[in-house]
Amino acid sequence: MAEKLLTGSALTFVRQERCTKTWLKSKNALKDEFEHVVSDQQIHRELGPRRKKSDETLQQYMYNMREIEAQGIVDTKSLKRFKQYEAIRDMKTKTKIVERKDDKERRPEEKNSPKRKPTDSEKRKCYTAVLIQKGVSAILSEINEGLVNSDSQFISSLLDEMLDNVIRQDAKGEPQNVCKTFFLGTLGYAASNDKVVRNVLSKAQSTSLSAKADGRGKHNSKKIDRKIIVEHIESFGPTISHYRREHAPQTRYLPSDISIKLMYDDFKKKHPNVVFSYYLYREVVSSMSISFAKLGHEECWTCEKMEQHGKNTGHTKNNLNFECEECTRWNTHHNKYTESRKRYEIDSSSIQDRNKLIITVDLQKVIMLPRCDTFKEILFTPRIIAFNESFVVAGKNKVIAPVAVVWHEAIAGRSKEDIISSFYAYLLSIRDIEHLVIWLDNCSAQNKNWCLYSFLVYIVNSDEVRLQSLELRYFEPGHTFMAADSFHHRVEVALKRKGKIYDFLDYVDAIKSVPAKVIEMSIENFYLWKDNCSQFKLNKITPRPYISEMVEVSFARGDRTISYKTDFNQPAVKLNFLKAACQKSGIIKPDCKTAPRGISKDRKDLIISKLGSIMPTNRLNFWKNIPVHQIPPTDLDED
Repeated sequence: MAEKLLTGSALTFVRQERCTKTWLKSKNALKDEFEHVVSDQQIHRELGPRRKKSDETLQQYMYNMREIEAQGIVDTKSLKRFKQYEAIRDMKTKTKIVERKDDKERRPEEKNSPKRKPTDSEKRKCYTAVLIQKGVSAILSEINEGLVNSDSQFISSLLDEMLDNVIRQDAKGEPQNVCKTFFLGTLGYAASNDKVVRNVLSKAQSTSLSAKADGRGKHNSKKIDRKIIVEHIESFGPTISHYRREHAPQTRYLPSDISIKLMYDDFKKKHPNVVFSYYLYREVVSSMSISFAKLGHEECWTCEKMEQHGKNTGHTKNNLNFECEECTRWNTHHNKYTESRKRYEIDSSSIQDRNKLIITVDLQKVIMLPRCDTFKEILFTPRIIAFNESFVVAGKNKVIAPVAVVWHEAIAGRSKEDIISSFYAYLLSIRDIEHLVIWLDNCSAQNKNWCLYSFLVYIVNSDEVRLQSLELRYFEPGHTFMAADSFHHRVEVALKRKGKIYDFLDYVDAIKSVPAKVIEMSIENFYLWKDNCSQFKLNKITPRPYISEMVEVSFARGDRTISYKTDFNQPAVKLNFLKAACQKSGIIKPDCKTAPRGISKDRKDLIISKLGSIMPTNRLNFWKNIPVHQIPPTDLDED
């Protein structure tokens, strides 16, 4: 029966030898003929070239050597003789003593002197080094118990064990020298590579051969009080951007002429006794959510989230999973910004004239006055913020020049009432236009609120302008580049070209040189516009209209309702949002502001005292006459 299971050489052997009469006889015959036997020479040939690999730890090397030895039964005497031969062979073939060139020049007498042969008493025998094997066995047991966790500790412990064993073997109780070549060969190192042993000995303590304890993570650095760093950063006056997007409601910005390096250098001058690195200062700036990014050119938050989502899940923009919430959200976002950009390009290429105008509107990023890069004292002095609400025609058909409505924080802030007042000033300047289309970003603080819509219902039905229709169209957040951004870049170039901007009039002159028309706002030009929306009416409508979802809003003369779209490709929806009294009788123009916003007296005095000596006299008058407030206003931080 067993013969049927055999094939090849085994079957032929059984038939020739005729050993299938009993199972025991067949088994013994097959075992004697085909059993694999590993000879001592085969084991020695495997052990001979085996060296420690670069990516192999000492522990792994020792176990691998023992695995090779375990293939057969090798007597200790033969194993010792083999290792003696291997150590001598390595010493003869691999060990090279290379004398450095500078040593030869430094000691010419040694170069020509004959080499002295060692005496018989000075000759060292490699076989005494086999005592190392006892130490190796002891150290391997410590590795298994977790007492040795690094190569340096392994070698250090091995040296300890090796020296102890040698001392015990010496009759006089004195330590004996050990063959370095054999020691290195046992650990898997070449005879010339003794750097690892020298490192262990150099780092060992003077009274012991044990390796120096690992000090990583135990350094007690002197802690710096970060309050003084925060106070210094706040002295530069970081302000909240008008880009109050959902993903960054607390981010504040510093003007483009300030950098973290300049701030850090100023700190070192003011606090020479407080020593810390530039990287700590930068970390504190980052923890305070202060940015130096160019506003209006931020990357899209939703698209960046989708990029990270794709790396984690494999759901790419070209391979969406519509059962995934993140993929569905990005797909809706993608369709909206694609459609808004397509509509904007159509409007930009359309023919415009004196009766129809398509413009883009945006508030320029933070501009601080005075502004002069050549004087660092100006950068480190609390300054005032200048505002520029820009109205720029879309497309290449520039029927009228860009219009910049400007003011500074001592006159008014940037609340929604102040921004609406700048719209009012611009619309009065183009009072003969009959049809107007305005492209805006999705900034809810200034461009998308019921107060603005209430004002537009008022202005389109007033006798102050000839408007017959007005449409607001919104870009998708994160994809808002428009003509106003290009105009802001030209303003930045004009400011750099002018160089020294000492006061507000210098700022106005720089904008005029773009060229552009400038409307300077005084306190009488700012009105207390009101939100006349009825929340009661909105809550009764099903589905309830949400202003954040609107992409287009239309106003028409003779109509106190609005029409809105949540998608450019969908039909418009009529909405009656005004309070009953306003819907019936119309909206009344509010009163204007009577007192300027002003700045603190301390800031005014500091500007004059620090910068007055470098300013021309006719520029210093602006700062002497700047309004001062009694109660610090907070409208710069309001939505």
